[in-house]
Amino acid sequence: MSAIYQRFLDPTKLIRNQHRWYDLLKSLVYHHDSNLFSQLDFDNDRAFSDPVVFHYLFSPKTPNSPLVRWLYGYIPPDLRPANLIVRADRDGLVNLPNLGYLRLKPKEKVKISPGDVETTLLENFYLPESSIRLCIHGTSLLEVKPLKEPPERTLTKHISPLSEAAQFLQVAQPELWTTIERVAREVVVYNSMVTTNLTGLQHHGTLYLNTQGRAPTSVFFVDALVRGCGYLLFDMLMLDQVIDNSDKRNPNLSWDWLPCKRGGRILRDIFARLLALDSLSSLSEWCELLGNWEGLKAKAEANYYQTLHLQTLKENISFLDLRGNKSEENSDGLLSSLIDFYIRRRV
Repeated sequence: MSAIYQRFLDPTKLIRNQHRWYDLLKSLVYHHDSNLFSQLDFDNDRAFSDPVVFHYLFSPKTPNSPLVRWLYGYIPPDLRPANLIVRADRDGLVNLPNLGYLRLKPKEKVKISPGDVETTLLENFYLPESSIRLCIHGTSLLEVKPLKEPPERTLTKHISPLSEAAQFLQVAQPELWTTIERVAREVVVYNSMVTTNLTGLQHHGTLYLNTQGRAPTSVFFVDALVRGCGYLLFDMLMLDQVIDNSDKRNPNLSWDWLPCKRGGRILRDIFARLLALDSLSSLSEWCELLGNWEGLKAKAEANYYQTLHLQTLKENISFLDLRGNKSEENSDGLLSSLIDFYIRRRV
Protein backbone atom coordinates (compact mmCIF):
# COMPACT_ATOMS: atom_id res chain seq x y z
CA MET A 1 0.00 0.00 0.00
CA SER A 2 1.16 3.55 -0.76
CA ALA A 3 2.94 5.22 2.17
CA ILE A 4 1.34 8.55 1.28
CA TYR A 5 -2.07 6.89 1.05
CA GLN A 6 -1.65 5.21 4.44
CA ARG A 7 -0.56 8.36 6.24
CA PHE A 8 -2.58 11.17 4.73
CA LEU A 9 -5.70 9.87 3.00
CA ASP A 10 -8.18 9.41 5.81
CA PRO A 11 -11.01 7.35 4.24
CA THR A 12 -13.32 7.99 7.19
CA LYS A 13 -12.98 11.76 6.95
CA LEU A 14 -13.26 11.65 3.17
CA ILE A 15 -16.54 9.71 3.30
CA ARG A 16 -17.89 11.89 6.12
CA ASN A 17 -17.10 15.09 4.23
CA GLN A 18 -18.63 13.73 1.06
CA HIS A 19 -21.90 12.90 2.77
CA ARG A 20 -22.01 16.34 4.40
CA TRP A 21 -21.29 17.81 0.99
CA TYR A 22 -24.14 15.87 -0.60
CA ASP A 23 -26.52 17.13 2.09
CA LEU A 24 -25.45 20.73 1.45
CA LEU A 25 -25.90 20.39 -2.31
CA LYS A 26 -29.35 18.83 -1.89
CA SER A 27 -30.37 21.74 0.30
CA LEU A 28 -29.08 24.23 -2.28
CA VAL A 29 -30.98 22.52 -5.11
CA TYR A 30 -34.15 22.50 -2.99
CA HIS A 31 -33.93 26.21 -2.22
CA HIS A 32 -33.12 26.99 -5.85
CA ASP A 33 -35.96 24.97 -7.43
CA SER A 34 -38.18 22.92 -5.12
CA ASN A 35 -40.23 21.53 -8.03
CA LEU A 36 -37.12 20.20 -9.74
CA PHE A 37 -35.91 18.81 -6.42
CA SER A 38 -39.14 16.80 -6.05
CA GLN A 39 -38.56 15.16 -9.45
CA LEU A 40 -35.12 13.84 -8.53
CA ASP A 41 -34.22 10.70 -6.62
CA PHE A 42 -33.23 12.05 -3.22
CA ASP A 43 -30.94 9.07 -2.60
CA ASN A 44 -29.02 9.53 -5.86
CA ASP A 45 -26.03 11.49 -4.57
CA ARG A 46 -24.41 11.46 -8.02
CA ALA A 47 -27.21 13.62 -9.39
CA PHE A 48 -26.81 16.39 -6.85
CA SER A 49 -22.99 16.29 -6.92
CA ASP A 50 -22.51 16.32 -10.69
CA PRO A 51 -19.70 18.81 -11.51
CA VAL A 52 -21.95 20.98 -13.69
CA VAL A 53 -24.51 21.25 -10.89
CA PHE A 54 -21.82 22.38 -8.49
CA HIS A 55 -20.55 24.96 -10.98
CA TYR A 56 -24.09 26.20 -11.58
CA LEU A 57 -24.83 26.70 -7.90
CA PHE A 58 -21.51 28.25 -6.94
CA SER A 59 -20.69 30.28 -10.02
CA PRO A 60 -20.41 34.04 -9.33
CA LYS A 61 -21.95 34.66 -12.78
CA THR A 62 -25.67 34.43 -13.52
CA PRO A 63 -26.27 31.14 -15.38
CA ASN A 64 -27.56 31.35 -18.96
CA SER A 65 -29.89 28.36 -18.58
CA PRO A 66 -32.10 26.91 -15.81
CA LEU A 67 -30.82 24.21 -13.49
CA VAL A 68 -33.25 21.70 -14.99
CA ARG A 69 -31.20 21.85 -18.20
CA TRP A 70 -28.22 20.33 -16.34
CA LEU A 71 -30.21 17.85 -14.26
CA TYR A 72 -32.40 16.75 -17.17
CA GLY A 73 -30.63 13.40 -17.49
CA TYR A 74 -31.24 12.56 -13.82
CA ILE A 75 -35.01 13.13 -14.02
CA PRO A 76 -37.10 9.99 -14.71
CA PRO A 77 -38.05 9.94 -18.42
CA ASP A 78 -41.79 10.26 -17.75
CA LEU A 79 -41.19 13.43 -15.71
CA ARG A 80 -38.78 15.20 -18.06
CA PRO A 81 -39.91 18.49 -19.63
CA ALA A 82 -41.70 18.03 -22.96
CA ASN A 83 -39.55 20.74 -24.50
CA LEU A 84 -36.13 21.80 -23.30
CA ILE A 85 -34.06 24.52 -24.95
CA VAL A 86 -30.38 23.63 -25.33
CA ARG A 87 -27.51 25.31 -27.12
CA ALA A 88 -24.50 23.54 -28.62
CA ASP A 89 -21.00 24.66 -27.67
CA ARG A 90 -18.44 26.04 -30.12
CA ASP A 91 -17.70 22.49 -31.28
CA GLY A 92 -21.35 21.60 -31.85
CA LEU A 93 -21.83 19.42 -28.76
CA VAL A 94 -24.64 19.51 -26.20
CA ASN A 95 -23.62 17.95 -22.90
CA LEU A 96 -26.50 16.14 -21.17
CA PRO A 97 -25.11 14.91 -17.84
CA ASN A 98 -25.92 11.27 -17.03
CA LEU A 99 -27.09 10.70 -20.61
CA GLY A 100 -24.41 11.68 -23.13
CA TYR A 101 -24.26 14.19 -25.98
CA LEU A 102 -26.22 15.61 -28.87
CA ARG A 103 -24.25 16.66 -31.93
CA LEU A 104 -25.51 19.84 -33.60
CA LYS A 105 -24.05 22.77 -35.48
CA PRO A 106 -21.70 25.03 -33.46
CA LYS A 107 -23.71 27.32 -31.18
CA GLU A 108 -26.99 25.95 -32.58
CA LYS A 109 -30.00 26.42 -30.32
CA VAL A 110 -32.84 23.88 -30.44
CA LYS A 111 -35.76 22.48 -28.46
CA ILE A 112 -35.50 18.84 -27.53
CA SER A 113 -38.03 16.32 -26.24
CA PRO A 114 -37.46 12.96 -24.49
CA GLY A 115 -38.10 11.22 -27.82
CA ASP A 116 -35.43 13.29 -29.58
CA VAL A 117 -32.88 12.36 -26.96
CA GLU A 118 -33.59 8.64 -27.24
CA THR A 119 -33.07 8.58 -31.01
CA THR A 120 -30.08 10.93 -31.45
CA LEU A 121 -28.10 10.52 -28.25
CA LEU A 122 -24.35 9.90 -28.41
CA GLU A 123 -23.73 7.85 -25.26
CA ASN A 124 -21.00 8.50 -22.74
CA PHE A 125 -17.86 6.43 -22.61
CA TYR A 126 -15.47 5.89 -19.72
CA LEU A 127 -11.96 5.04 -18.65
CA PRO A 128 -11.46 1.24 -18.79
CA GLU A 129 -13.07 -0.65 -15.89
CA SER A 130 -14.05 2.66 -14.34
CA SER A 131 -16.97 4.96 -13.55
CA ILE A 132 -14.94 8.03 -14.63
CA ARG A 133 -16.45 9.60 -17.74
CA LEU A 134 -14.29 10.73 -20.65
CA CYS A 135 -15.57 14.14 -21.73
CA ILE A 136 -15.53 15.06 -25.40
CA HIS A 137 -16.90 18.56 -24.81
CA GLY A 138 -15.20 21.69 -23.56
CA THR A 139 -16.64 22.51 -20.15
CA SER A 140 -17.71 26.00 -19.11
CA LEU A 141 -14.19 26.60 -17.78
CA LEU A 142 -12.74 25.97 -21.25
CA GLU A 143 -15.22 28.10 -23.19
CA VAL A 144 -13.00 31.18 -23.09
CA LYS A 145 -9.67 29.36 -23.23
CA PRO A 146 -7.63 29.38 -26.47
CA LEU A 147 -7.51 25.71 -27.44
CA LYS A 148 -5.41 24.32 -30.28
CA GLU A 149 -8.16 21.85 -31.19
CA PRO A 150 -11.51 20.59 -29.83
CA PRO A 151 -11.17 18.43 -26.69
CA GLU A 152 -12.82 15.52 -28.53
CA ARG A 153 -9.95 15.47 -31.03
CA THR A 154 -7.31 15.74 -28.29
CA LEU A 155 -8.88 12.87 -26.36
CA THR A 156 -9.16 10.69 -29.46
CA LYS A 157 -5.46 11.15 -30.26
CA HIS A 158 -4.32 10.28 -26.75
CA ILE A 159 -6.89 7.76 -25.51
CA SER A 160 -4.40 4.86 -25.59
CA PRO A 161 -1.77 6.26 -23.17
CA LEU A 162 -4.52 7.68 -20.94
CA SER A 163 -6.17 4.26 -20.71
CA GLU A 164 -2.81 2.58 -20.04
CA ALA A 165 -2.17 5.02 -17.17
CA ALA A 166 -5.56 4.27 -15.59
CA GLN A 167 -5.00 0.52 -15.93
CA PHE A 168 -1.58 0.81 -14.28
CA LEU A 169 -3.03 2.63 -11.28
CA GLN A 170 -5.87 0.10 -10.99
CA VAL A 171 -3.37 -2.76 -10.79
CA ALA A 172 -0.43 -1.19 -8.96
CA GLN A 173 -2.32 1.03 -6.48
CA PRO A 174 -5.86 -0.33 -6.20
CA GLU A 175 -6.67 1.37 -2.89
CA LEU A 176 -5.59 4.74 -4.24
CA TRP A 177 -7.60 4.13 -7.41
CA THR A 178 -10.71 3.33 -5.37
CA THR A 179 -10.25 6.64 -3.55
CA ILE A 180 -9.70 8.44 -6.85
CA GLU A 181 -13.03 7.13 -8.15
CA ARG A 182 -14.76 8.56 -5.09
CA VAL A 183 -13.82 12.13 -6.05
CA ALA A 184 -13.21 12.10 -9.83
CA ARG A 185 -16.36 12.01 -11.93
CA GLU A 186 -14.95 12.89 -15.32
CA VAL A 187 -11.78 13.70 -17.26
CA VAL A 188 -11.26 16.42 -19.87
CA VAL A 189 -8.14 16.14 -22.03
CA TYR A 190 -7.39 19.38 -23.85
CA ASN A 191 -4.54 21.12 -25.64
CA SER A 192 -3.73 24.70 -24.65
CA MET A 193 -0.61 26.74 -24.02
CA VAL A 194 -2.41 28.43 -21.10
CA THR A 195 -1.03 26.45 -18.16
CA THR A 196 -3.46 27.53 -15.42
CA ASN A 197 -4.53 24.55 -13.30
CA LEU A 198 -8.29 24.21 -13.74
CA THR A 199 -8.84 21.19 -11.48
CA GLY A 200 -10.47 22.55 -8.35
CA LEU A 201 -13.61 23.42 -6.45
CA GLN A 202 -14.95 25.67 -9.20
CA HIS A 203 -15.86 22.48 -11.10
CA HIS A 204 -15.34 19.86 -8.41
CA GLY A 205 -15.14 16.31 -9.71
CA THR A 206 -13.69 17.19 -13.13
CA LEU A 207 -10.05 16.39 -13.87
CA TYR A 208 -8.51 18.80 -16.38
CA LEU A 209 -5.49 17.28 -18.16
CA ASN A 210 -3.67 19.73 -20.44
CA THR A 211 -1.27 18.20 -22.98
CA GLN A 212 0.24 21.66 -23.74
CA GLY A 213 1.12 20.75 -27.30
CA ARG A 214 3.07 17.64 -26.32
CA ALA A 215 2.67 14.02 -27.36
CA PRO A 216 1.81 12.65 -23.90
CA THR A 217 2.83 9.16 -22.82
CA SER A 218 1.26 6.84 -20.28
CA VAL A 219 3.85 8.12 -17.77
CA PHE A 220 2.65 11.68 -18.37
CA PHE A 221 -0.93 10.61 -17.70
CA VAL A 222 -0.04 8.66 -14.53
CA ASP A 223 1.50 11.84 -13.17
CA ALA A 224 -1.34 14.06 -14.39
CA LEU A 225 -4.12 11.77 -13.13
CA VAL A 226 -2.67 11.29 -9.66
CA ARG A 227 -1.66 14.93 -9.19
CA GLY A 228 -5.06 16.13 -10.39
CA CYS A 229 -6.83 13.71 -8.08
CA GLY A 230 -4.55 14.92 -5.29
CA TYR A 231 -6.08 18.36 -5.71
CA LEU A 232 -9.60 16.94 -5.60
CA LEU A 233 -8.80 14.81 -2.55
CA PHE A 234 -7.22 17.70 -0.70
CA ASP A 235 -10.23 19.90 -1.41
CA MET A 236 -12.60 17.23 -0.09
CA LEU A 237 -10.49 16.51 3.00
CA MET A 238 -10.40 20.23 3.84
CA LEU A 239 -14.05 20.83 2.98
CA ASP A 240 -15.21 20.99 6.60
CA GLN A 241 -14.41 24.71 6.63
CA VAL A 242 -16.50 25.34 3.53
CA ILE A 243 -19.50 23.34 4.76
CA ASP A 244 -19.46 24.73 8.28
CA ASN A 245 -19.47 28.31 7.01
CA SER A 246 -21.85 28.00 4.06
CA ASP A 247 -25.25 29.62 3.98
CA LYS A 248 -27.58 26.99 2.55
CA ARG A 249 -29.55 29.70 0.74
CA ASN A 250 -26.59 31.76 -0.48
CA PRO A 251 -23.73 29.45 -1.47
CA ASN A 252 -21.50 32.26 -2.76
CA LEU A 253 -20.52 33.06 0.83
CA SER A 254 -18.65 29.78 1.15
CA TRP A 255 -15.98 30.77 -1.38
CA ASP A 256 -14.39 32.95 1.30
CA TRP A 257 -13.73 29.87 3.43
CA LEU A 258 -11.82 27.75 0.94
CA PRO A 259 -8.37 26.84 2.31
CA CYS A 260 -6.86 27.35 -1.16
CA LYS A 261 -8.24 30.92 -1.17
CA ARG A 262 -6.54 31.73 2.15
CA GLY A 263 -2.92 30.91 1.46
CA GLY A 264 -3.32 27.14 1.29
CA ARG A 265 -2.54 26.72 -2.41
CA ILE A 266 1.02 25.64 -1.71
CA LEU A 267 -0.09 23.07 0.88
CA ARG A 268 -2.55 21.75 -1.70
CA ASP A 269 0.22 21.53 -4.27
CA ILE A 270 2.55 19.75 -1.82
CA PHE A 271 -0.13 17.18 -1.08
CA ALA A 272 -0.76 16.50 -4.79
CA ARG A 273 2.94 16.29 -5.67
CA LEU A 274 3.72 13.89 -2.82
CA LEU A 275 0.90 11.68 -4.02
CA ALA A 276 2.26 11.82 -7.59
CA LEU A 277 5.80 11.08 -6.37
CA ASP A 278 4.58 7.92 -4.71
CA SER A 279 2.84 6.68 -7.87
CA LEU A 280 5.78 7.60 -10.10
CA SER A 281 8.15 5.72 -7.79
CA SER A 282 5.93 2.64 -8.09
CA LEU A 283 5.78 3.07 -11.86
CA SER A 284 9.57 3.35 -12.06
CA GLU A 285 9.95 0.04 -10.21
CA TRP A 286 7.48 -1.67 -12.54
CA CYS A 287 9.27 -0.33 -15.61
CA GLU A 288 12.59 -1.68 -14.35
CA LEU A 289 11.06 -5.13 -14.04
CA LEU A 290 10.14 -5.08 -17.72
CA GLY A 291 13.82 -5.12 -18.61
CA ASN A 292 13.33 -3.88 -22.18
CA TRP A 293 13.96 -0.65 -24.05
CA GLU A 294 10.39 0.64 -23.67
CA GLY A 295 10.57 -0.02 -19.94
CA LEU A 296 13.83 1.87 -19.62
CA LYS A 297 12.41 4.85 -21.53
CA ALA A 298 9.35 4.93 -19.31
CA LYS A 299 11.50 4.66 -16.17
CA ALA A 300 13.65 7.58 -17.33
CA GLU A 301 10.53 9.69 -17.89
CA ALA A 302 9.10 8.75 -14.50
CA ASN A 303 12.41 9.71 -12.86
CA TYR A 304 12.36 13.03 -14.73
CA TYR A 305 8.92 13.91 -13.34
CA GLN A 306 10.03 12.87 -9.86
CA THR A 307 13.01 15.23 -10.09
CA LEU A 308 10.73 18.10 -11.12
CA HIS A 309 8.35 17.43 -8.22
CA LEU A 310 11.16 17.19 -5.70
CA GLN A 311 12.61 20.49 -6.85
CA THR A 312 9.22 22.20 -6.62
CA LEU A 313 8.66 20.74 -3.15
CA LYS A 314 11.99 22.13 -1.97
CA GLU A 315 11.15 25.56 -3.38
CA ASN A 316 7.71 25.53 -1.75
CA ILE A 317 9.11 24.57 1.62
CA SER A 318 11.87 27.15 1.41
CA PHE A 319 9.40 29.85 0.40
CA LEU A 320 6.93 29.25 3.19
CA ASP A 321 9.38 28.30 5.93
CA LEU A 322 6.77 25.73 6.81
CA ARG A 323 8.43 24.22 9.84
CA GLY A 324 7.81 27.36 11.80
CA ASN A 325 4.42 28.15 10.31
CA LYS A 326 1.62 27.66 12.89
CA SER A 327 -0.96 29.81 11.13
CA GLU A 328 -4.39 28.86 9.87
CA GLU A 329 -2.79 27.31 6.80
CA ASN A 330 -1.79 24.39 9.00
CA SER A 331 -5.20 22.79 8.64
CA ASP A 332 -5.80 19.95 11.13
CA GLY A 333 -2.06 19.45 11.57
CA LEU A 334 -1.83 18.11 8.01
CA LEU A 335 0.74 20.68 6.97
CA SER A 336 3.34 19.84 9.61
CA SER A 337 2.74 16.12 9.10
CA LEU A 338 3.39 16.44 5.39
CA ILE A 339 6.59 18.36 5.90
CA ASP A 340 7.86 16.05 8.65
CA PHE A 341 7.23 13.12 6.33
CA TYR A 342 9.06 14.91 3.53
CA ILE A 343 12.08 15.68 5.72
CA ARG A 344 12.31 12.14 7.12
CA ARG A 345 12.56 10.87 3.57
CA ARG A 346 15.53 13.29 3.16
CA VAL A 347 14.07 14.69 -0.01
